[in-house]
Amino acid sequence: MLILGACHSTKELSGKTFKYESQRRTLAVIFESDSTCTVKNVFHCTDLNPTFKEISINCTYKRMNNIIYLRNVNCTDDNCKHDLTIPIPPQESEHCGFLSEDARKLRSTMGPNYTTAYEKFGIVPDIDVDTLQIVKNKIVLFKKGTNRNVGFIFK
Repeated sequence: MLILGACHSTKELSGKTFKYESQRRTLAVIFESDSTCTVKNVFHCTDLNPTFKEISINCTYKRMNNIIYLRNVNCTDDNCKHDLTIPIPPQESEHCGFLSEDARKLRSTMGPNYTTAYEKFGIVPDIDVDTLQIVKNKIVLFKKGTNRNVGFIFK
């Protein structure tokens, strides 16, 4: 399991942005209205393929107490299934080395999961029909896959 952490009051979501920030990257949930939001990933590197530098997923959402139900606008029903993460091909970047081919192979010897730099800094969750949880003015996204899980804490 990989959960990454990056303050807001969560009473009203409309107009608020919650962010997870890591090395040269910002992943944000932007609540535009009381029913629409965008999950947006931006790699802060000038030398990336523009297709992967900024990735946005438009969603509708419904809040019920401390649970937020997200649905990608491209999903027509609750059975919509995307991959766990958005596939990003290896990038040769001077500033975002964690997106390189080598960074995907070399495992860290520190930490509980022995992740690669790519897994730690470069994965982008793909949103289909997902659930966010509000915990102490933070928003948590946790996605279970068959071989791995990913999670993010947005502040």
